[in-house]
Amino acid sequence: MRQAHNDAEGFVFEEVAIESDEDDLVYEEVPADIDDDEDDEDDLSRALQALKAPHPDQPDQSRRESVQLPAINSARSTSAKEKKPHDRVSSPLSHRPSSSSSSSSSSPKISMDDFIRNFLLKFQMHKTLDTFQSEWYDLKQSGRLSDDDPIVPDIYQNYQRLHDQVSILRSEAAKAHDIAEQARSSWARFRRERDFHRLSHRRVAQEKNTLISDIQRLKKHIEKFEPALETLRQKNEQMLKEKMLLRMERDKLKAKLDALEPSESFQTEAKERESEAPPRGTARRPSQHTAHTAHTAHTAHTAHSRQSLGGRARADRGAGGVTGGAAGAVGREHKEAPPASSLHSSSSSSALSPPSSSAKRTIKGSSRSVRGRDTPWPMEERPVAVDTECEAVRADQFSQRKCFKAHDLPIACIAVHPKKPVLATASDDMTWKMFIMPKGELIMSGDGHKDWLASCDFNASGSLLATSSGDGTVKVWDFLQQRCQSTYTEHTQAVWDVSFHWSGDFVLSGSMDHTAKLWDVHTERCRQTYRGHVDSVNSVAFQPHANTISTASGDKSASLWDMRSGHCIQTFYGHTNAVLSCAFNPKGDQFVTTDADGVVKIWDLRSVSELRQIITSDQRFPINDAQFDRSGSVLALASETGAVKIYSATTGKLMADLLGHEDVVQCVAFDPRSDALISAGSDGTVRYWSQ
Repeated sequence: MRQAHNDAEGFVFEEVAIESDEDDLVYEEVPADIDDDEDDEDDLSRALQALKAPHPDQPDQSRRESVQLPAINSARSTSAKEKKPHDRVSSPLSHRPSSSSSSSSSSPKISMDDFIRNFLLKFQMHKTLDTFQSEWYDLKQSGRLSDDDPIVPDIYQNYQRLHDQVSILRSEAAKAHDIAEQARSSWARFRRERDFHRLSHRRVAQEKNTLISDIQRLKKHIEKFEPALETLRQKNEQMLKEKMLLRMERDKLKAKLDALEPSESFQTEAKERESEAPPRGTARRPSQHTAHTAHTAHTAHTAHSRQSLGGRARADRGAGGVTGGAAGAVGREHKEAPPASSLHSSSSSSALSPPSSSAKRTIKGSSRSVRGRDTPWPMEERPVAVDTECEAVRADQFSQRKCFKAHDLPIACIAVHPKKPVLATASDDMTWKMFIMPKGELIMSGDGHKDWLASCDFNASGSLLATSSGDGTVKVWDFLQQRCQSTYTEHTQAVWDVSFHWSGDFVLSGSMDHTAKLWDVHTERCRQTYRGHVDSVNSVAFQPHANTISTASGDKSASLWDMRSGHCIQTFYGHTNAVLSCAFNPKGDQFVTTDADGVVKIWDLRSVSELRQIITSDQRFPINDAQFDRSGSVLALASETGAVKIYSATTGKLMADLLGHEDVVQCVAFDPRSDALISAGSDGTVRYWSQ
């Protein structure tokens, strides 16, 4: 059996050896006819040119016929060249040599036997192929076939080529059909998604238009209520003021009633004694003298009791948490004494004489002068009333306990009342307000400055409040009289800071006009002007229990001054930018300054040298304010970053970083009663921090 093998190059058959019994047969060489070959080549070239010429009715026929046959023919020609001359018949796929000499542009000539073999292989007719080959070779050997193999007509070749092309095109059409079906299904899916998203977009657009119309309608509705809300707000403030005044009047009447009760009881006892006296005239004179003496002594005792009664009554009311008269009750310390003195002097005929015009009266350690005379300077040395055993605040346990909106504009300064849980705020909206802490209830407000407020401070008794403003004035407000008591106008530019002396008789102010001034509260006169800085005086402070003041200036220095003589005692250098604030510790032996680069310096006043330096940030954010706690070992800083930074004054290490403000922190203050920390900033809010 002969077998055919199919590989990538084409169909290749096994070699078949033909045995011949005629071993003595001699083959003679046939000379090649060169002329005939040349004629054949000329005829072949002319035929190829005729085939290449385009037909007038079919212009693309030459292009279509120039399509080459599959690679199987080239494989057959290659395998045929490798065979021997006597074995050529063993390769059924070989073709004539004349066909191989044709140009690549013409179609190759296929012999009839190769065509039949290909046909049988295509349909897997191997038995028929074996029979055909055996009969074909027999015919070849017997000579019944001519030497020239019959050639398959071109029409069959074209048919085969077209059939192959049609098969390829059909497969490609099937693939294209599948792709088109996939595209059609994808397009239908995309169309459905498009319709869905279009409906969703239309629905969202309708809802958006509805919301816009609702918002516009609500805005118009709110605009109608804004005048009513403003009116109610004004009424609320007025009611609060009236409530506070009523409570103050109530406290006044209660104090008077408490003072009159002992006098009424004494008069009742005196009448009883007179009724019990003997009716004889000899005994009546001593009785009258005795009653007069007792009455005089009791009147003096009553006057003395009323002077001390007010303090006890006020202390009781403060402990009771009176909100409306929290600041006003303390302010009555200076107002309730005159009625007692007048009562005392009018009731006693000869025991006490009325005070002379040159006399002075002392109230809680502060000396008041008669109008027209300056207040005497404080004593040279005063005992330091500082609790040295108090513990430092635990800043690492601080958290925000209360936050309320105090002003619509930034808050520049805060001050804590020395005796009551009251906080005063000064804002850029040209007003100052007072709140009860930590509730944040508004109890009093004041306006009168013509520009922004920069600072505020209470006196030692808490009855007066000093404020400074950008209009170049300093005002002192009296809570009892509900009015501005004094206005100081000698500064030529904005006043940045103001501070009360610990005696309550003097006010210190620092201005942009490069000076600091000391004002007498009672005579309303400037007692001293401190000149020496070459830039704005940004902060001022009194040294506790001493006659020394400090100033911090934009010329990068801080100075200490003698408040009486006006001489500069010491100037501290070391800051590389404007010094923004200064403050003393409670003992008065240390002094802290902050600058616009975020550098904090602590100075030792005993050795007059820099004790410690704290760099709060690498990015040089200013530190606007610094305050010590009661122990003097903890330092709170108001940073431009919107955080309240707490450092240890002894080690310089960061203890806590309190975050909560939405803008710059302008000021900080410790509450002396609860060790809490209060901060305020440019966001107009006051925040209460505690353990």
